Amino acid sequence: MQRILLTRPATAQRTMIDTWLDSYIMRAHPLLGRSGAVCPYVTAARRHGVIRVRAATDTPTGDLVPRDRQHTSLAQARTWLHAVLRTAVDDFEHHPWPPHARQLHCLVVLLQGLAPDHWGELDRVHAEVKADVMRRGLMISRFHPRCPATAVHNAFFAVNRSPAPLIVIRRMARDDHLFADDDQQLGAYQRHFPDSERWDTPSSCAAAHPQTL
Repeated sequence: MQRILLTRPATAQRTMIDTWLDSYIMRAHPLLGRSGAVCPYVTAARRHGVIRVRAATDTPTGDLVPRDRQHTSLAQARTWLHAVLRTAVDDFEHHPWPPHARQLHCLVVLLQGLAPDHWGELDRVHAEVKADVMRRGLMISRFHPRCPATAVHNAFFAVNRSPAPLIVIRRMARDDHLFADDDQQLGAYQRHFPDSERWDTPSSCAAAHPQTL
């Protein structure tokens, strides 16, 4: 199994993520299709100080990965992404989170070894692991500069854009049936919220609520 390290991001990386959170994720957007911040969940988590930020790397330094050391083949990128997402979910579950604001705990992982040519592979790997993550009572989202995921209330707004590829993991909430894209994901959600609203078909769920934050 490939060894993945989740390290503290470099100062420039952390500044980039904090700026993205402050200037985009925690603010309203005219194309969002509703009032409020792009992600009110992250806004509350930031206020309570329960956002953990890490960078995924194959080296212990946590330094920026030069382009000639990035994962160059599609197969390499795919294997690496599966390992990173698996490691990140385990990290979330085993991290000694503070006892307060448990539902708001949030892990942000910068994918610093992922070359731009392979950002689309993040979309595919995310879709493959999402149901398994949901079965564990968690939600996982992916972001990158060309991410095609759209907002719930505006299917023409690509909301999951970020200055660099990253993933976000948090605990599942009651409204997360909005983000179930198929039978497996909806079934995983209903394991944790069996008394919640049921959709007639997963296709109607996905059509009415395209995947987003």
